[in-house]
Amino acid sequence: MLHYIWLIPAPVIASLTGVTIAWWYILHCSRNISFVKSLVQAWASINQSIGRKILKDQRNQGYVVWFVWLPLGLYSMIAILIYSAINDKLSLALVLTYHIVRLGPYFWFMANVHSLVHNEAHGRGASGWWKGGTGSAFFTKHMFEWFIAPWYGIMPGNYMVAHNKIHHVYAGTSMDLSSSSSSRRNSVSSFLRYLFKFFFYWTSISPIVFMSIKGRHKDVCTLLGGMGYYFLLSTFLYSINPILFIVLLAYPLVEATILLGAIQWTWHCFYRDGVSIYQESVTILDSNYQVFNQDYHVEHHRNSVKHFSEYPAMYEKFKEEYVDQNALVFKNTMAFEMFFLIILDKMDVLAEKLVDFSEKMTNQEKEDLLRSYLCNTTTIQKEIEDNQTRDNISRKNSKSASQENSSLSWIERLLFL
Repeated sequence: MLHYIWLIPAPVIASLTGVTIAWWYILHCSRNISFVKSLVQAWASINQSIGRKILKDQRNQGYVVWFVWLPLGLYSMIAILIYSAINDKLSLALVLTYHIVRLGPYFWFMANVHSLVHNEAHGRGASGWWKGGTGSAFFTKHMFEWFIAPWYGIMPGNYMVAHNKIHHVYAGTSMDLSSSSSSRRNSVSSFLRYLFKFFFYWTSISPIVFMSIKGRHKDVCTLLGGMGYYFLLSTFLYSINPILFIVLLAYPLVEATILLGAIQWTWHCFYRDGVSIYQESVTILDSNYQVFNQDYHVEHHRNSVKHFSEYPAMYEKFKEEYVDQNALVFKNTMAFEMFFLIILDKMDVLAEKLVDFSEKMTNQEKEDLLRSYLCNTTTIQKEIEDNQTRDNISRKNSKSASQENSSLSWIERLLFL
């Protein structure tokens, strides 16, 4: 029953999301008004001009608004909240306004911040984002992960270490501390249980234990540094006003755990032992919510240091392999829509969005195919729910476990996973 604790913040997250969707809808409906068109064109021209002057790679033009305007706006709002808290003027209206603006229309600001932190971790900022900047300067390489990310519920250092060196290396297997492969993916209850595992991963707790066992002390120091920095920020805000800490850091952390947990659940939902990279991750074409081409997720895992603008071309380059390998490619949907269809077990609806490269499958056959990728994880989950330990499951599948797998089983037992 403990897993239902994750439903407590759900009404707040849902309400804020609803407001941001309404904001987006208003903008969408006004897009053809001549004044709005002129305003958008002027805004784009300003950002392009700024981009030409400050960016090393002009393919990052889309980042300008996040490099320049978001930090200015975000820290201005944070300053107002701190000032209000110091002077006992902190109000619910001000807090809600902050979170709505922080998220952006259809939580677009939040999505792009996560994408930027993600790209920094994969080396996009390794030589510095800026023209004339020094590639060795910490700020130019990690601006978003350390100075913007905490306000969006991201632990500094987590993407650099846990995402790069655990998730991308072990990709969906039991060694991937963010994997949902031992969960029954078409179940709301299983997702809520999974959030405990993802929380330990997202807050760098399980990655620190994992890297310590593997003797990766530099990575442990990076993760501990991020946690220490987050703790100092928390202590500073709590000393001003405990509510300020909850508003600015604690709530975004819970919010990110749930939303990013849902994204992780979706992108790697159909992983099972023995699948190729084309089933290990999903691909979404003509996405209804595309953030820097992250929905070409197979291509991202194939070569994570490639620039996001190259993913569509990479997809076309390897398209024959997608066809030959029966890749799980979906069309005219988005990750969050897929997430709800999966956990609510609406596989018949999801099957309608699955691309049939052979053009011969019926919708029932496509649904059966999707369920076939879920069947072994359902069996594993049933065994776990029958109180069989992961060590017992491991012994079923292998006569001897490696030292790494034994260590991981100990980690998972320790963290009640």
